[in-house]
Amino acid sequence: MTRTYAAAQCTDLSFPDGIEIVERESASLRRHEVRLKIRATGLNYPDYLMSRGEYQYKSDLPFVPGMEVSGEVIEIGADVTRWCCGQYVMAAGRMAGFAEEMTIDQSAVLLLPQNFSFEQGTSFLVANRTAYNALFDRSAVKPYRMCGLREAVKPHPAPA
Repeated sequence: MTRTYAAAQCTDLSFPDGIEIVERESASLRRHEVRLKIRATGLNYPDYLMSRGEYQYKSDLPFVPGMEVSGEVIEIGADVTRWCCGQYVMAAGRMAGFAEEMTIDQSAVLLLPQNFSFEQGTSFLVANRTAYNALFDRSAVKPYRMCGLREAVKPHPAPA
């Protein structure tokens, strides 16, 4: 019997209309990969751009977006030495995170810190690195200098 899982698949580059929930067949596990049961997925700006065909990395349709996930290792490839089934982890890849499961190279997986929720794990690898890069590498913020993040603290309008 073939194993399947649900995924939010991009079938047309017209986000959000081009996203459909579909059943996909589980991929065969390669020797260096782990299979994750996804518990949480981050939604990052590149996911949006990829789903509109506007990101520098282009993928053939259909594809499953989702760069950043956290969950549980449920299967390991024959050459995997860093992970075992049952461990809670976070991972970052180019895509495939908007699903119930995914396979990913063991090198793209990190242990989920015990004090992190699954949701926190999905904002650490990509979103956190992006913010750090913007603040320190691009804008050259120096230690002990103040930096205002106008959009980050802008209040949301009250509901009508």
